[in-house]
Amino acid sequence: MELLKEWKGKIKETFKDVVGELDPAEKRLSDLVERATSESLQAPDLGLNLAVVDEVNTNPDVAIDAITRAVRRAFLKPNPHVQLLSLA
Repeated sequence: MELLKEWKGKIKETFKDVVGELDPAEKRLSDLVERATSESLQAPDLGLNLAVVDEVNTNPDVAIDAITRAVRRAFLKPNPHVQLLSLA
């Protein structure tokens, strides 16, 4: 049990930049990526993917970091379908 707590702490420290607190703009972008990588999608939703691209083109300073973190979170999920959607 103690070993599990130790590992959890190490994992949390390793991925602290991935699961940190989000400001409202990052939250909106994170939600957009979450919808684009939803398990319920059968195939990539080009409309959502283009919305992500539009956000990057509109405000690259904030969007690139926020979307990168959101895509990394999606890619770390155990579902291979979600991982494939995160790559799209």
